[in-house]
Amino acid sequence: MEIINISEIKNEVNNHNLEKIIKKIPLLTEHAMASIIFIPSNAETAKHYHSNTDEINFIIEGSGKIAIDGEIQDLEKEMVLVVPKKKSFQFVTTKENMIILSFRPINKLKKSK
Repeated sequence: MEIINISEIKNEVNNHNLEKIIKKIPLLTEHAMASIIFIPSNAETAKHYHSNTDEINFIIEGSGKIAIDGEIQDLEKEMVLVVPKKKSFQFVTTKENMIILSFRPINKLKKSK
C-alpha cells in the first residue's frame, strides 16, 4: 500500500522554490495507474494524448484550463473531467497552482505520444 499526503507535496515544492516545475508522482498498481500532478501558476503541461485509454482527472486544488483538441475549458477545484482516448490535451495554469489526481486503467496502457 502506498499513501501520499498532498500537503507534503505542496510543502516540498514551496520549500525548494520549484515555481516552474511540474511535479508528477505516479502511483502504479497491477490494474490502474494514477498520478498526482502539481502544476505551478503560469505553467503548462506538454500537449499529449493516450491512444488506448480515456483519462479521468479530479481537480484537487486550484484552477486553470484544459485544451482538448483545441477546445478550451475552465477548471476549478473539485471538478472531474474525462479526456477521451486519442484526444490531444494540455493543462494550463495562470494565477493559481493546480493539483490534479489523474487515473487510467492499466490493462490498456500504452505509451503516451
